[in-house]
Amino acid sequence: MASRALKTVEQVLDELPSKLNVAQRISLVMGEVDYVQKERKQGMNYSIVSHDAVTAKVRPLLHKHGIIYYPRNLQVQQNGNRTEAVFAVRFENIDDRSDYIDVETMGYGVDPQDKGPGKAISYGVKYALLKVLGLETGDDPDTVQDSHADYRPPERPKTGETPPNKRVKLDGPYTCPTQLMTAAREFVRTLNGIGDLGEFIAWKQTDDVKQFVNQLRRDLPDWWSGGSSVPADFVPLEILVSQKKRDLENLETVR
Repeated sequence: MASRALKTVEQVLDELPSKLNVAQRISLVMGEVDYVQKERKQGMNYSIVSHDAVTAKVRPLLHKHGIIYYPRNLQVQQNGNRTEAVFAVRFENIDDRSDYIDVETMGYGVDPQDKGPGKAISYGVKYALLKVLGLETGDDPDTVQDSHADYRPPERPKTGETPPNKRVKLDGPYTCPTQLMTAAREFVRTLNGIGDLGEFIAWKQTDDVKQFVNQLRRDLPDWWSGGSSVPADFVPLEILVSQKKRDLENLETVR
């Protein structure tokens, strides 16, 4: 009986199934990662999902399945100590650099020194990872909490005044944090439904909107401009308003 010639390494590789594309690789990562645990750091009123926690969870799996990611097309606006970054995160197949998925994202960083840009980029990358991988975030099972109910806005006692020991009502149309947070989410729904620049400008100039924005900036400033107390699923309103204005202006230019 004639002996069979052994196949070369090249022949074996040629017979293997075709390499996975980037979407298939991301799908494999999604099948292996479950959720990212929220954490509550000292001095915070909310449990948060940090950039480092998300990176630690997904980077080994992305590396395992041959995916690299990096920010690109970065657009930055600076307003005092606030940095707004709009960009895309590219998820790229390491075996074929022409095979990639771009995920649009944005981030907001507030810092009195020089860390604002880094915070803004980290914020945007974190949300791109969460969304492209469909990641869930969970509270500590030993500390089940309602972040809305637990939140206490920073109290501002007058000079010489003893800070109150208990939560007080807010000074405005919305008299408790939960009402103001609910109004913020309704603000987002209304903003998303605006279809042209004229409607946007008229809506923004109404007394109701002005009063709401003033109270939010005073009583829940992180919900307006960004900060550690913002829930993981909420984009600060100043970012959303700015992005909506740009989108509608671009739409008017196209027309």
